[in-house]
Amino acid sequence: MGYVIDDERHFQADPLMAPLVRDVFTGYSDGKTIKNLVDELNGKGIRTSKGGKVTINVITHMLKNRRYIGEYKYRDILVENAFPPIISLELFDTVQAKMQKNKKAPARKKEIDESFILTTKLVCGKCGAFMAGESGTGKLGKKHYYYKCSHAKNKKTCDKKAVSALKL
Repeated sequence: MGYVIDDERHFQADPLMAPLVRDVFTGYSDGKTIKNLVDELNGKGIRTSKGGKVTINVITHMLKNRRYIGEYKYRDILVENAFPPIISLELFDTVQAKMQKNKKAPARKKEIDESFILTTKLVCGKCGAFMAGESGTGKLGKKHYYYKCSHAKNKKTCDKKAVSALKL
């Protein structure tokens, strides 16, 4: 996304898509989430080169792709200035640092006080799979914390009921 191949089979910046690539990098650098960027591009009707919708994976790959700063790498060979750069090296480095920082950040939906220290240390008594911590909100709005068998949660091959974290 962002490049076209000219008559001499060289990559050139696409005048229509290159500004969108710059907007994605700038938006992420300014604090937008990848999900926000996906929603924006899909809202504008932007499609991938294969005609599909823009996904989180497309944006993530784009943000990590060094081609946008003009680099090309094949096995051990690195060619700088192989393509016309669409974004600056400074912007690319800023985005990489932010992605690294966000990678280490806790999940947005999890509360800070939820600490399931027994996750993967508990074993299901029925099937032997590990048990993981979960939380849910009851009918009255009260938060409940419990451990659930990973097979019961993911594969539906175990019928072990969840165990209250308070009891454990």
